[in-house]
Amino acid sequence: MYKVPYVTNDSRIDENFAYLARSLSAVPAEGGLGEHNLLSASHGDTLADSVVRGDIIYGDATPKWARMAKGSAGLLVGYNATDVVQINPNTLDVDKVDGSHASAFASAVHTHPFTDITTAGMMYVATNVTNATQVMANVTGLSFAVEANKNYKFSFDLKVDTTAAACAIWYQFTGPNSPTSFWAHIDYYSAANTPWEEELSAFSTPTAGTSQATQAGSKSAKWIGFLINGANAGIVQMQFRCEVASQTVTIYAGSSGIWNKLN
Repeated sequence: MYKVPYVTNDSRIDENFAYLARSLSAVPAEGGLGEHNLLSASHGDTLADSVVRGDIIYGDATPKWARMAKGSAGLLVGYNATDVVQINPNTLDVDKVDGSHASAFASAVHTHPFTDITTAGMMYVATNVTNATQVMANVTGLSFAVEANKNYKFSFDLKVDTTAAACAIWYQFTGPNSPTSFWAHIDYYSAANTPWEEELSAFSTPTAGTSQATQAGSKSAKWIGFLINGANAGIVQMQFRCEVASQTVTIYAGSSGIWNKLN
């Protein structure tokens, strides 16, 4: 609002009208102080530009308020040492959030110790597996692949059955040639619920079950073991057979195992 001084002296009326004329001439043209665009030339601290959906306003190097055009889908907005930048999240380092290191990150070889050292898997018997011979047979479902020069641990929980008290179950494991070390241990129950345990230290070498007369009927067995593998990849496979001809041994559906790669 422009105010004209109130003068009571009639001799100064002309001066009052002259002051009013000068005041009115100083009013900016229509729109100068009225409604106008943010990125218009009316602001001395902005760069004039047109608005597009998805744009953001940021302080540029001028420094002035400026329009940053929206980037492609999936980009993030972040900061480097001086400016607002748009970042591809696939190039981010876990230790930094700026765009300056993207090329170095893309070619860098790095590991995440917690997530990289262990890979695990489960195995299970889908349907009962039986063997009525004295020839080793695979326990279908209880096997896992191993890589060369990697270390593994494993365990198996079995429900087993024999048709006669005189028929023990023989077990063995097959695997890749020339492992650095292999060890497996079984806990089982023989006749009259007597605990029985045995260890294996090589592939394709069976347990000495002949001396362990097994109580007929369903029992449980627990295997644990480890493998320090050598230069050959392969498959670790559990096998079993009946000690006595014309008898049947069974490993029931639901028997299962777990393996872990340790390096």
